Amino acid sequence: MDTHVLEYIPDEDLRIFKNIRLVGDKLPNHDSGNPRLKDYKIKNMLSCHLLAKALEHFFPVRAESGFIYDKWEHSWLITRGGFVIDVYPIALFGGPVIVDASECSPWSRFYNQRFSFKEHKEKKFLEEVEKIKISIAVILHGLHR
Repeated sequence: MDTHVLEYIPDEDLRIFKNIRLVGDKLPNHDSGNPRLKDYKIKNMLSCHLLAKALEHFFPVRAESGFIYDKWEHSWLITRGGFVIDVYPIALFGGPVIVDASECSPWSRFYNQRFSFKEHKEKKFLEEVEKIKISIAVILHGLHR
């Protein structure tokens, strides 16, 4: 089924979204080398922040960070056409999703509070981004064979 929003999403944005979705389907869990995660039954330390920052290296998108409804820290991608690709949607199983977050959309308030987190510039964060970029590069290489 094609939803109404497809009438507005540029072909380039849709192609980018589909490729990012393929990467997401193949991306393994990342544990950051922390052996204690198993004690807490955490299988994946990959975050929206790490994933968005890593993906912007491979696609013509811009990673954005901010707060959702003044409460939750979150990161997402913005396409050249202005659409949001939420690579790790909050409280959802499944994703990524592509969203029209323009002013006429009910999603506009969800993604409008931009903020730069100082942690995203720290060495430890950037090292984790590099690890994820390696995984993404391997996946993309396999897709383009």
